[in-house]
Amino acid sequence: MFKARRDRINRPTSTIPVLSPVGPAAWARLSALLIIAAGLGPGSGVVRAQTAYESAVTGDDPITWWRLGEPSGTTAFDSSTIPPANHDGTYVGGVTLGVPGLVPGEPGTTAAQFNGINSRVDIPSDPLINTGEHAARTIELWFNAGNAATATPQVLFEEGGGGNGFNLYVHNGQLVAGAWRTGGAAGEQFTQFLSTPVDSATTYQAQLVFDRLNTSGNPNLNNPNGTNSVTLFLDGKAAAQGWVPSTMLAHTGLTAIGAMRNDTRFTTGPAGGNGNHFAGVIDEVALYNSGLTTNQIQAHWAAGGNATNNALPAFNAYEQTVLADNPVAFMRVGGANEATSLTSGAGLGGDLSGILRGSVSPNTPPLPNEPCLVPLGDSPATRFTGNTSGIEYRTNTAFNQTNDRRAVSFWFQADATNDRQMLFESGGADRGLNAYLLDGQLHLHSWNTPNDGAGAPWGGGGTAARHVFTDIEPGQSYHLALSLDGNTSTTGTLTGYLDGVPFGQIGGVGRLYSHSDASGFGRVFGSTRYHDIGTSSTQASYVGLIDDPALFLGANNLNAEKIQNHYTAGTGLAPDFGPYGNAVLADNPVVYYHAGGVNVANANTSTAGVGAAADANVTAAAVPTATGTLIWDGSGGLRTMDFSANNGRIELPAISGINTNGPHPVRTFEFLFGTGSDVTTRQVLFDGGGTTNGFGAYIENSLLHLGVWADNSIISYLSTPIDPNSRYHTAGVYDSTVGGGDDFFAAYLNGMLAGMDTGNFSAIPNHTDPLALGGRVGGMRFLDGPLSGGTGHHFDGLMAGFALYNTALTPEQIFAHGAAANIPEPSRTLLLTLAAALLLGRRRR
Repeated sequence: MFKARRDRINRPTSTIPVLSPVGPAAWARLSALLIIAAGLGPGSGVVRAQTAYESAVTGDDPITWWRLGEPSGTTAFDSSTIPPANHDGTYVGGVTLGVPGLVPGEPGTTAAQFNGINSRVDIPSDPLINTGEHAARTIELWFNAGNAATATPQVLFEEGGGGNGFNLYVHNGQLVAGAWRTGGAAGEQFTQFLSTPVDSATTYQAQLVFDRLNTSGNPNLNNPNGTNSVTLFLDGKAAAQGWVPSTMLAHTGLTAIGAMRNDTRFTTGPAGGNGNHFAGVIDEVALYNSGLTTNQIQAHWAAGGNATNNALPAFNAYEQTVLADNPVAFMRVGGANEATSLTSGAGLGGDLSGILRGSVSPNTPPLPNEPCLVPLGDSPATRFTGNTSGIEYRTNTAFNQTNDRRAVSFWFQADATNDRQMLFESGGADRGLNAYLLDGQLHLHSWNTPNDGAGAPWGGGGTAARHVFTDIEPGQSYHLALSLDGNTSTTGTLTGYLDGVPFGQIGGVGRLYSHSDASGFGRVFGSTRYHDIGTSSTQASYVGLIDDPALFLGANNLNAEKIQNHYTAGTGLAPDFGPYGNAVLADNPVVYYHAGGVNVANANTSTAGVGAAADANVTAAAVPTATGTLIWDGSGGLRTMDFSANNGRIELPAISGINTNGPHPVRTFEFLFGTGSDVTTRQVLFDGGGTTNGFGAYIENSLLHLGVWADNSIISYLSTPIDPNSRYHTAGVYDSTVGGGDDFFAAYLNGMLAGMDTGNFSAIPNHTDPLALGGRVGGMRFLDGPLSGGTGHHFDGLMAGFALYNTALTPEQIFAHGAAANIPEPSRTLLLTLAAALLLGRRRR
């Protein structure tokens, strides 16, 4: 009988003399003899190749590798190849050898079973393990616990004592990873315990990755896990991460597998003596004096026969939805970036890893392993504690370069909302964007100073800056997305979405020029700008939770449809557009501009399927700005666009489904609007075509006029009185398919029929002229004749909730929409009477 390092082959036990495997030479000779004995060497004409798992482990240069696959004996051989490669361990107590191995991709191999009473493996002290100072360390093993819910910690691996060391243990249904240092100056000391749920009788692969390679504190672009961090991985996924300010000091405390040897430290503090024995199976224990990257860890998991799809671990529906849209970085959990092998949009990989930041005294970086904020998610969130805690993205030339389009998405839950707190910021005083809390509201702000003589300034600081905002509540989880769609002509937009619904849009923006300033979550990194006080370098630390932040660039920018898909994948629910928006969307408009000129039809309508091509464009120098004013209380948080009667407008695209695929035999348009003090001057609400064919709505002489025209002639213009400083819901319905002289155009105000024309009408021909809200763009026909070319007749008031249908809404549907907006409700009898009889301001072709 002989005892040797396991090499994953079935070895004879009677024909080979006993060898003493002490060093590389002896191990090489023993390996050769074993290969020959197994019939795999030169004598057989067959050479045994490494398995995929063996190649993955050895390729990353472990300093020790206890495979725990010996069939018998008391020696746990070290299978690593780095000299001296003689860190053989000793089996102590009731360790059962030869039980089935835990690595799925290596059938027929064996592992070691620990009895939970007196079993362990003693590991010798060595500068490569514990008696030397280390800037990086990875501990890797496979385990299957008999009772993961035990109230007493069960040690899988421990190195060091109560003063300095590492460990992995199972306790109360959690896998816990510890790293602590109590020596040196106060700012060099740390204690980090990370955890993630595990079940009994279930096989897992786990890694503790300690990384303090970059002692200068600058980003280490070669390490996707971030610098100055300790990370717990389970089954190829980052489960939790903590911040460490210094290296691990040399420690004389002992090392063991399967139990505490002499002393260690748990979440409750230092523990002394031998004990805390593990009951279950342990396999493939390896140590590396490097911080394995996310790619390497996923490669080990996949090589073990577990993962498919390009060696990636499985992700839940929300994560898969986000990753399908190709973020350049996706920090899935606890500040640990998994973007390196999970994204393809820009190929930035580890260069966009997050760096955990925190103050030295108190040492309060972001804390991982908080409850998940994604309702259908399963990964922990990160707690931001104030005290300068934050997650900083690396300053990356690709991410910080001049770019027209970018987006950010994440979930958050704030402890309080009154104080100024930074959720996300990118850039500095000259150019950037951010999202922050103040006075019970979420604010979105962006600014830019051009360079190289290109473009023009937009945004700015101080009270003149344009921004959008919405109310939020403390202790409530939200999904937030910011989408910049800029360009060199400053006709782009920056839009904010909360729980899949747009809450406002900044118009008239251009590209965000390159900047060297940092980006991050939870505080200001350098300087930023606010809507009310201009430039500030105050850190404005956030107190609350953030989960699953993701960054997108260029062609992979997020539009309304993608953002709504993310929200639905995370909740199983459609975005809630409030009573009015939900009522409108239930009737399948071609497009629905919920607020601030933002098209949200693409993910919520099916009539024409025009998708993102129907996005509207806020344009002109003095653009309309989103306000915090509700058009009606019943609108469910619907914000409005505030038009200034100058030259701001919202331009609708001329595309199929809206106007270019005529003829249009049936059409409904509706919207909410609030008048200003002037209702006598001609002001265009809706410009729906040119002078030849189209639809329109405008106010003049205290009247609201709704019309339709074709072939250079008015079919109908209906008028009804309106008052200054009042709010209304209006709709125009055209149907040329009834026949028998009963074709009609009907005008509605606040749910009531305000006028109707009937006759033998024709379909409205195709028209390619542009369309707009809040002003005329190009040609339009009025009661007193057509007006060609140019812009003008701008509206002075509020507008929101514009919808366009290629169907004729019924009086009941329009009444329901008006009621959902909480307008004054007319009586049902009056509504039906007016539907049959009321004809006002009629003019026919």
